[in-house]
Amino acid sequence: MEESTSQRCEQPAVVSKAVTLLYLSLVIHIVMFFWTLWVFTEMDVGKMAFNLFFSLALNVWLIYNVDNRNNWARIALLVYSILNMVVYIPALVRAFSFSVVYDGLSLSKIVLQLISLALLFGRDANLWFCPVEADPNLIPDDANRKA
Repeated sequence: MEESTSQRCEQPAVVSKAVTLLYLSLVIHIVMFFWTLWVFTEMDVGKMAFNLFFSLALNVWLIYNVDNRNNWARIALLVYSILNMVVYIPALVRAFSFSVVYDGLSLSKIVLQLISLALLFGRDANLWFCPVEADPNLIPDDANRKA
């Protein structure tokens, strides 16, 4: 019984991989930001930097909470990612073949996010995120003793 309890409490490898992929997609996002600034010198740097900071802060906060087993963060990350893709994919299609580097980074970022979301909502991850009902066998011995 103890082995199943410890397995239930340990973070599954799929969740660790998903978190790593999400952080990697943020690195790609930062690279894309600086590449865009380098190519388009006439863009409003302040507005772009604010957008980058806001999106990075929100993503890091959500990923951190997902990594700490908060189911609400996993759902919020899914909703936020879907909303971003609804806006981002049509813009990417319009700008396709703008630059091979930019297109490759954009597609890589989207693929990493989709893979990580699939991992976060897979069977193993669902079991880890779902709350466990109180089981008297899981309560430590000291708590079972009556004073």
